[in-house]
This record gives sequence, structure tokens and C-alpha cells, in this order.
Amino acid sequence: GKIKISSSNDEYSNLIFEVADARVLSGRDIIWQNAINEINTNPFGYGVGGFEEKYDGYSHNFVLDMILYWGFFGFCLFFILLTFSMKKFISLKKSPEKLLIFIFFISSFPKLFFSSVFLNDISFFSFFMVIFILSKFRLKKEFGK
Repeated sequence: GKIKISSSNDEYSNLIFEVADARVLSGRDIIWQNAINEINTNPFGYGVGGFEEKYDGYSHNFVLDMILYWGFFGFCLFFILLTFSMKKFISLKKSPEKLLIFIFFISSFPKLFFSSVFLNDISFFSFFMVIFILSKFRLKKEFGK
């Protein structure tokens, strides 16, 4: 549903609508629709850069990027990794490490749904790296390995 700006069909009203629409989503709705169309065409993914090359830009959405790059199978693997990581995070007792992981999570994930490419986001990868290191460190501490 589009918002009707004016009941007249003159050029000025259409211009106002286009400017108002651009302020809300900055054309992301069109980009997202293109991404969804490409996913429907090839649910196995296009590889890194496939969408960007065709449309001269990225999808501005983390989930769409993941599916465009690696298809639904790759996205499912990532979702499993994210679930494992979140379980590890929740199991940590209150500690500076838990705060650090939380900061990495908060600083990376929300912006990935509207801008930014996760491949360029250091805090995105830092989130997983810190959880991995802590889990290895915890295993060594618990089992002496």
C-alpha cells in the first residue's frame, strides 16, 4: 500500500510523492524486491558479488545478502552457527567477556538489516571470533586440554 499524497494527478503531486517515498526507504524497497526476485530465480545463491555486479550495489539487508551469496543452504548453516553462538553467549556468567560479546553483537547486527555489508563489518566477525575463542579457552580450563 502506497500513501496517497494528493487526489490530483498532476506532475507536482507525483514529484511530492516520489520525494516523500525516497525519504522513507531511500529506494531500498526496490532493491529488496530485486533481491527477492533473484532469490526466487536461483535459491542456491549467486556467490559473493553476483547481485552487486548485476545491480551495481548490495541489497542493504543481511538476510538477503546471505541468501544471495550462499543460497538457502548457506543461510541455514549460518543460522545454525548463530544459534550455537547465542547459546554459548547465554551460558556465560556475568563477566567482562559477556559484555564484550554483547557490544560486538549490538554494534553489528542491527545495522546489517538496513545498510552495510557483513563481509566488510569487523564487529560482525569479531562477535563469532570472541565466542569461539572463549569456548576453546573454557574447554581448556575445564578439561585441562
